[in-house]
Amino acid sequence: TAPYYLELLTSADIVKEYEKIDSAQIDKKIFEKIPNDLAVYKLNTKWYDIGTFKTLKRYLKENQKNNEIYKIKTEENKNIESEIVNESSKDVLLFSNTLKKIILKNIKDINIIEKDGILLIEKED
Repeated sequence: TAPYYLELLTSADIVKEYEKIDSAQIDKKIFEKIPNDLAVYKLNTKWYDIGTFKTLKRYLKENQKNNEIYKIKTEENKNIESEIVNESSKDVLLFSNTLKKIILKNIKDINIIEKDGILLIEKED
C-alpha cells in the first residue's frame, strides 16, 4: 500500500482526517507520563520529517544517484515503469501509478503527482 501521506493526497477526507489529530501539547500528553527510569540514547542517523514534497525531494536526491528526475516508489507503483523522456529538466518530483510515457521539457522545480486519475502539478517555492 502507498504511504499514508500519499493516500491523503488524493483523499476527499483530508479535513476529516486532520480533525482527528489531538491538538494537546506534547509535554502534557507524552512527556509528563514517561516513567522516571526511562533512558535516552543518541541515534546517529539522518532524519527527514517528510511532511512536504520539498523535504521528500531532498531525501530522494540524496538516495537516487545521478538523477534530475526523482521518482517516488511505493508498493503501489513498484512494478510500473513509465517511460520518461527528459529534455533539459531538473529537480522534478514524479509519482504516477499508471503506465504512460512522460515527456519533460525545460522545466525546473516542479512536482508532478498522478494517482487514480487525479493530476497535481505544482511549482516548488
